[in-house]
Amino acid sequence: GRVACFEDRGTDRFLHDEAWTALKSVILDALAAFHQAEPLKTGIGREPLRQQATPRCPQAVYDAALEHLVDEGRVRTQASQISRSDHHVELSEEQERLRKSVGQLLRDGGAAPPDEGELPDRLKAGPADVQSVIEVMQGRGELVRLADHLLFDLSVLQGLEERLVSYLREHGAIEVSAFRELADTTRKYAVPLLNHFDSRGVTRRDGSVRRLLDVDTAGKASGA
Repeated sequence: GRVACFEDRGTDRFLHDEAWTALKSVILDALAAFHQAEPLKTGIGREPLRQQATPRCPQAVYDAALEHLVDEGRVRTQASQISRSDHHVELSEEQERLRKSVGQLLRDGGAAPPDEGELPDRLKAGPADVQSVIEVMQGRGELVRLADHLLFDLSVLQGLEERLVSYLREHGAIEVSAFRELADTTRKYAVPLLNHFDSRGVTRRDGSVRRLLDVDTAGKASGA
């Protein structure tokens, strides 16, 4: 019978076509089961999917099958999440209203948004309902979690990044206290924000100050 060929660390590997097709079907079925169980989640991580679908499958074979499904347009990847291409998160009218309210509250908070735990009371909504909507918004890239309890609207982060990059291009370095004033926030938020920009490759820590990591590439979207 026919065989499927894929590359494993520079070496061509071969798998019988029937086994290859069956493996891809198992992955698709596992994704379908996940979407049915978690309809408000945009996707599942690569390794959790492997554990659910085919835990005994060699990593290289699994990776090759997954990439082939992406190439075929049957599976899509967004950030670190994997989903079937035909899966779309559908919010009810009430959930959509709540999503807009969460976004507005975070945007209004600017660089000092309310803690995640405060949102249910502020929005007069159940904690589980708020959490479900937050997960959808994270999956869509509408908000970014900087710490266990800190959520920022993506547009707010992008604006802060632009101001930080502009400041550093002019002054070369910035201390936490100066960034706190620049962002009009408190140390509670300033430190996680600076750590976020470090992790994004926008800035680097140099003793007690931050400097631009790369002047040419700084200014990229904070949540991409």
